Amino acid sequence: MSTIAEPSAIVASPFADGSIPSDLQAQVVHIRTCLTTWLKAMEDCRKKVPGSAERLDVAMKSLVDLEVDAPYAFTPAPPYKFRRVLLSCTKCFWIALVLSLTPDEKKEMEQRLALVPPFGARVPQFDGQKCIQEPGSLNEREYEGLMRTVHLVAIGMVPKEVGKIWREIGEVGVQTWEEED
Repeated sequence: MSTIAEPSAIVASPFADGSIPSDLQAQVVHIRTCLTTWLKAMEDCRKKVPGSAERLDVAMKSLVDLEVDAPYAFTPAPPYKFRRVLLSCTKCFWIALVLSLTPDEKKEMEQRLALVPPFGARVPQFDGQKCIQEPGSLNEREYEGLMRTVHLVAIGMVPKEVGKIWREIGEVGVQTWEEED
């Protein structure tokens, strides 16, 4: 039996059944389970809940060991343990989001992404059309930028639960991303 504190609610995919392929749906649930477990353990550590440090250690190991299946995994995997995981999670979530959008929503997302100003080495100038038309073919910097911005870019456009997974990956990402190149 796992010693990881389970999230308070059953983890589910925010994408409607049939809106994305079933294997992608399973990947989203698998990733989200790991992310929410890590977030809960981190929250408990901040609150100094007894046993939370041990649960965070287990959740951290689960996060580092998380494997995302092809074709949703980011390749080539960077040498940094958290970047590998975060880029694969972001790629998987991005593909799911794009597949779930209507043609009009895709056009709007293209336009919104094109308006995001670049920010240092972490957020590129997005080519909105490329991001939508080739969601599985982006580079490391583009996926990192999406991880850091989609929760804001998609406000009012996607269901609340879809926005929530982007806040989750963004929160885990800013706390675990290795900044050294």
